Amino acid sequence: AKRRIQRELRETLGIRVNEPKPGGSGNSNDGNVARRFFVEHEAVARILRLNSILLKKCYFLLTALCSEKKYLRQEIEEKRNIPRERHKSIHEEAKRRIQRELQETLGIRVNKPKPGGSGNSNDGNVARRFFEKHEAVARILRFNSILLKKCYFLLTALCSGFPVDPVALKSYCDNIFDLYNEEYGWHKMPVTSHKILIHGPIVAQQFLLPIGMMSEEALESRNNHIKEYRRSFARKMSREDTMEDVFLRLLILSDPKISLMRNISTGRTDRTRRYSRAPSTTCTAADSKCSLGDKSVLGIRSPAT
Repeated sequence: AKRRIQRELRETLGIRVNEPKPGGSGNSNDGNVARRFFVEHEAVARILRLNSILLKKCYFLLTALCSEKKYLRQEIEEKRNIPRERHKSIHEEAKRRIQRELQETLGIRVNKPKPGGSGNSNDGNVARRFFEKHEAVARILRFNSILLKKCYFLLTALCSGFPVDPVALKSYCDNIFDLYNEEYGWHKMPVTSHKILIHGPIVAQQFLLPIGMMSEEALESRNNHIKEYRRSFARKMSREDTMEDVFLRLLILSDPKISLMRNISTGRTDRTRRYSRAPSTTCTAADSKCSLGDKSVLGIRSPAT
C-alpha cells in the first residue's frame, strides 16, 4: 500500500513522499511537498482513500495557523509581559516615576546603579524600609495594599528566627497565593515567590531549625572569621599547617557544648537561647482566621518570659 501511494502521488502530483534522498541525508518530505500535498487535497484523498472533507478541514486549519503565526506570537509575548519596542518608553517612564516618588517619600534609592559599577542600590536596609512603609509603597506602585502587607508579615515571620507552625504557615501562604492569582493572575509569578509560597511550609516542617536561621548571614560572617583565624591564629610554615590550624579552630568553635557556655551580651536576645526555651504559645490551624495585624496567624512560637 505504501509503494502504491508513493507511485500514484509521484505520477499524479509529481511529489516524492517519504522517499530517501540521495546520499542518505534524510527523506524527501519538506515544506514544498507539504504545501503541494494539501493544496491538491481532493486528489490526495482519492489516492489515500481518505475522507476528503476531513483532509480539507485540516488544510484550512494549517493555513489559518501559519497565516496568524505572528499574531499568536505577539499574544504570547503580551501574556508573558515581554515589552515590545513601542511599550519600552511607557515602562521606562513608569520606572522613573516610581523611583522618584520612592526617593522623595521614603528616602530610598531603588534599583539604581552604584558608583563604580559595583551592583545596584538594592540591599537589606532598602528592603526593610520598603516593607515597613508598605501602605505608602502600595500607593506609589498602585499595588494591592493588603497583598503587600501580607507579604511583609510573611517575610518578617520567616526571618525572625522563631519556629513557625507549618500548618498555619501553609494556610497563610495559600491565602497570599490565591490573592495574587485573583489580582495579578495575568503576570507570571516570580520563581522566588513561588518557592516561598508553595514550598516554604514543607521546608519549615522538614528542617529542625527555623527558616530564619538558614540564611547566608552566617556564611558571610564565618568567612570573615576564617580570614582572621588564618591571619592571626595559624602557623605560616606551610599550607598544610595553616589549613590544619584553621580547621581545628573551627572544630572547637563549632562544638555545641562550648558554644552554649558563652555568655556574650550583644544588646539583643540570643536566638539560640530563645529557641532552646519551651514555647508558651503556638498558633494552630484554627487561629489562621485572626486579624491581619496579628503575627500569631503564622504560628510563631513566642519565648516564655
